[in-house]
Amino acid sequence: MKNKKKNKTKKSNKIFIIIFLVIMGMLAYLFLKQLELQNIKVDITKDNQIKINFDKPKFNNAYCFISYDNKKPNINSNQWLLSKNNSCTFKLNESTFKLYLKYNNKIIEINKLNNLGKIFNLKINQEKVYLATNDSYKLEVSYKSIGNINKSVIWTSSNPDIASVDNEGNITSLRAGNTTITAKINNKEIKADVAVSNLITKRLPSYNYDRSFLSCNTYSEEDNNLLDEILKSRVENVGYQTRAGVVEVARFITLEFPYRINYYAENGRMGFREYKVDGEGRYYHKGLYLHSSRFSNIEYTSQGPQPWGCSMYNIVTKHHSKNGLDCSGYITWVLVNAGFDPGDVGAGVTQNLFDLTDTGEKVRFTRNIISSGDVKVGDLLSSEGPAGGHIALIIAEDEDYYYVTESLWDGAHTGVTIIAYNKKTIINRYYWVILMDSYYKKDGKYTSHWIEK
Repeated sequence: MKNKKKNKTKKSNKIFIIIFLVIMGMLAYLFLKQLELQNIKVDITKDNQIKINFDKPKFNNAYCFISYDNKKPNINSNQWLLSKNNSCTFKLNESTFKLYLKYNNKIIEINKLNNLGKIFNLKINQEKVYLATNDSYKLEVSYKSIGNINKSVIWTSSNPDIASVDNEGNITSLRAGNTTITAKINNKEIKADVAVSNLITKRLPSYNYDRSFLSCNTYSEEDNNLLDEILKSRVENVGYQTRAGVVEVARFITLEFPYRINYYAENGRMGFREYKVDGEGRYYHKGLYLHSSRFSNIEYTSQGPQPWGCSMYNIVTKHHSKNGLDCSGYITWVLVNAGFDPGDVGAGVTQNLFDLTDTGEKVRFTRNIISSGDVKVGDLLSSEGPAGGHIALIIAEDEDYYYVTESLWDGAHTGVTIIAYNKKTIINRYYWVILMDSYYKKDGKYTSHWIEK
């Protein structure tokens, strides 16, 4: 009986000791916790500073450190900042950072700072994108930032059946319709509206000479309005009132507009005092002339008004033909839609009046000027001679060819077209080049070819 009581007493003592040690350990832990910093919080202030707040005992001072090179600071460094009122404040810059606290001769790294930063001036390179079906476009975002941000961009399409987008911002158009592309970065979003239209065609590396001529009343007023919007967007994207804008107008009408515009010898032009005529072989207005709603732009008429593609009596040829653009009418239309105003003038037929060859520096077109590098896409070409004048525009070039857009009255490629001229023989066709730097003044987003290589 005594042994049983003894064993029971020993067991009770052991349990008591264990409980006592556990309680003492907890008390010791709580006491030590009292000596540590508590409730550490980090925020970015309105004036773009980072502020650290914490609770601490009154025993010792606490210090703060911000590192921009991912290196843990030395405990004895003189760059530690003494906290004031349990707080430290640092000015942020664009670099990523880490924060450290020093207390009781211990260094504490503050975690959960991965996205502690701000995005400023978030922009997208195009807010409204117009695409043909089976076409593509690359969206890009730009921004300024401070502190730690997640720089990866998450791209999504609200209607991926219309146009999809990959992780790099590359849009692929699938069928006609509208969708919204969203770019999300560090919890901020920016959007671009995408319209996929069957009214335009994808730009191909080579010009399609088999395109049919525009017929009368092919387009509704709504179609005409949308095409005008697309043309305006194309110009604004590369630069309004720039060399690139001029070239873009010509590229749009020859490469994206699905029909060829007819050549129509002008019945007159607004530049003539005695014979003011508008919209008959010329159209000195912004936008395309495809619907009768555009008649409100027409002030002076002779045989019209008729939009492009509709038959009208021609005073020069003395028979009916489809309305379109003559050579100088085409170039002036291009210039007007890019934001320039040369006047509704010709191409050198009337030598004593200002014409398109007077817009820039008129230079003899020779092999020397070609090899000099002074001739650029967007410059004008003229075959002005004793019999009159013809004007054209360089729409692209490569090592061997100038690609020239012009409105031709006869031959295999009549109407508004693009002809590839070998640089060795083009001087036999065009006598003058009009260097347009002083006229355009700015190049804009200028490219030497319509397909960037």
